[in-house]
Amino acid sequence: MKFKNQHFLSFVTLFVFILGFSFVKAQEMPSAGPIPSHLISNQLSQKNVINSFFDGTGTTAFAFQTYPTPTNFVTFPIPGYTTTVVGSHTFTDFASAGAFAPNGTFFLTTVGDVSGTSQLYTVDTTTGVPTLVANMTGSITAGVNGLAFDPTSGIAYICTEDTLGTINTATGVTTTIGPLNNTGGLMVKIVIDDDGHMYGIDLGTDNLYSINKSTGQATVIGPLGFNLNFGCGATFDRVNGVLYLLGLDGGSMINALRTIDTATGTATTVHTWSPTLSQFAPFDLYSNISTEPSMTEIHFPQYMQGLNGSNNGRIPMAYFVELNGLTPGATYRYFNLLDTVGSPANGAGIIMFAEPSGYRYSSTGNLSNPDNYGEFTADGSGSYSGWFVSIPSGNPARFTPGKELTAVICLNDGAGGTSIEHRLRSTQTVKVVNWGTTPSDPLQGSLFWGQSTNGTDKNVIMLYDNVDGTGRPISSALIENIGFDLTTVSSILPEYRTNIATQSGRWGTIIPNNLPNGIRRLEERELVSGTDAPGDLVQFITEPSGNWNGVANTVNPSNGSAITLVYNGPLPVDLISFNAMVDRNNVTLNWETAWEENNDRFEIQRKVTGTEAWVTVGSVKGSGTTYEHRSYSYFDKNLVSGAYEYRLVQYDVNGNNTADFGLTGSVMIGTPENFKIAQNYPNPFNPVTKIDFQLPIDAMVTLKVFDLTGREVAQVVNEFKTAGYYSVQFDGSSLASGMYIYQISAGEFIQMKKMLLVK
Repeated sequence: MKFKNQHFLSFVTLFVFILGFSFVKAQEMPSAGPIPSHLISNQLSQKNVINSFFDGTGTTAFAFQTYPTPTNFVTFPIPGYTTTVVGSHTFTDFASAGAFAPNGTFFLTTVGDVSGTSQLYTVDTTTGVPTLVANMTGSITAGVNGLAFDPTSGIAYICTEDTLGTINTATGVTTTIGPLNNTGGLMVKIVIDDDGHMYGIDLGTDNLYSINKSTGQATVIGPLGFNLNFGCGATFDRVNGVLYLLGLDGGSMINALRTIDTATGTATTVHTWSPTLSQFAPFDLYSNISTEPSMTEIHFPQYMQGLNGSNNGRIPMAYFVELNGLTPGATYRYFNLLDTVGSPANGAGIIMFAEPSGYRYSSTGNLSNPDNYGEFTADGSGSYSGWFVSIPSGNPARFTPGKELTAVICLNDGAGGTSIEHRLRSTQTVKVVNWGTTPSDPLQGSLFWGQSTNGTDKNVIMLYDNVDGTGRPISSALIENIGFDLTTVSSILPEYRTNIATQSGRWGTIIPNNLPNGIRRLEERELVSGTDAPGDLVQFITEPSGNWNGVANTVNPSNGSAITLVYNGPLPVDLISFNAMVDRNNVTLNWETAWEENNDRFEIQRKVTGTEAWVTVGSVKGSGTTYEHRSYSYFDKNLVSGAYEYRLVQYDVNGNNTADFGLTGSVMIGTPENFKIAQNYPNPFNPVTKIDFQLPIDAMVTLKVFDLTGREVAQVVNEFKTAGYYSVQFDGSSLASGMYIYQISAGEFIQMKKMLLVK
């Protein structure tokens, strides 16, 4: 073809040049990862170094410098900004985010861009040596861009480009909260201020967002005012109230520290580095480390027993908490009491120290006398989890019915000191009620006790008014024999001393008379068990009516301390493991029991994460009564892409639903890596067969059946489908026996296979 004039040819040449340039720019999409090498080469030719004035209170940052090689952990002061190398390290995947936990441990996440799985590390900030905690499991396993700790709760939050979740920093197990509704964006960092308010920085839209921590709902605040691109770091200086962003301008390719106005989103440059320090992603401030230990309630009852003046009806109350912000590896002395809300005092009550060998009684707390204090040792991250037990005294200022009390744990300095250095107070309260026979009286309670023939002495029973064990327990009890003879303590409830104390397997507690649902679930939890963490669930049993064995009716009871609410019976199944394995779009569930009593079957139930409806997908026969280990499996096939939850519902031989066991976390069915259509099954078939296929992308799909002459005889699928795994049935009842061809078309993918119909 010839052009009529040279001007037109020049125009076309210019057009092609512009189109080619635009194409190159279009490929430089916003990225939460490392800087592409060709841009690094360009950036190295720049010579810009800008120091800006900053008048805030100084602090020190810890960060991971992701370029140049070698990649280093560094510190730098604000202001000042001169970096000091702490240590060098190279990660397989891009190091995406980092944050100090309240106890001072620095956690680092990776994206999973090479390995396919995001990882969680701790980093020694004095040497720069990282330690792998875990490959992330649960509902979020890859693409983690952001990490932030909430100073108001200690919860660790993570984000991908479109999802908000939480992570257990001890195990790497993640849980999805909800989608970040910033359509078309790329949420790359989350930060949390001193009041617990969460902000999100979106690299795709270049906006600052406010994020609802409960739902993931993101609300735009305003534009950053520059083209943020590639991996970046962000944190909130909780001392000075400043949101910092460490990131590159995608236009100039200059790395800068900026402050972000949380009211408008506007970014202001504080300092820019030379090109040799071109990228940081994991980044936080030492000033964000909490210097005061804190308490988080894990299993904390709603009710306990108490009485005005002299109290001769006392029974123990156990609670389980996690203590953070301790000195890693330090051994602390402690005693625990109960106090009124807002009081600065130590509190009152009798103490039973929970120790591996059992419980130890003390009528007072004192950090200089070994008889009056307990000890525990903080782990390597400065945390401790364990049981604490209090018994009410006759103190009328605290144990008057109707009072709301907080738990107070008094600690020394962790270095052998004898004075109180920390008083940790629970945020939840326990309500005091007294023995009484008035139905539905909110200030009176009744004795509920039982015998567990397979319970373990010294373990703890938690009682719930629902079958799922959600929310806070109503009350708690210790399984006797506890290692201390309460029959000799005259102030302990007489009925407890006579019928429960020192008698193996027995337990007793107070439950409020105002209890419309009754007690519907009993849980046994470990005191300690070898290398396992204390507090683990051992076994449980449910009674949806609240009327146990038809004789112990716990709905709005009115027996006071009389021995009438008695439940004698074992928990039906001791489930010691329950896990899932994923193979493409199939899930294999495996579980094991230590023993079973009258166990008829397990029903397997599944639901889509984020929905409420459980669906029964199968059943596995139980082993009746056995005191030997039993292993079970169930194969759930051909699931579509998404997140799923599973639970086992256990039934006894009489058809009663006596227990259910939930799988920890969600099971993720991802999208395939390539197109594929499987051989039909069965083959030969008569007249129905199944055809499986997979799509790595969303596509218009047709699946047709042809005879050997090429004539179309059936159309099985003709619709748009999202990426994932699919299974369809083909019914050949209207066709004659013979060989047929089935063909799938999805985008540019076309494939055919043969199948044989035999009638």
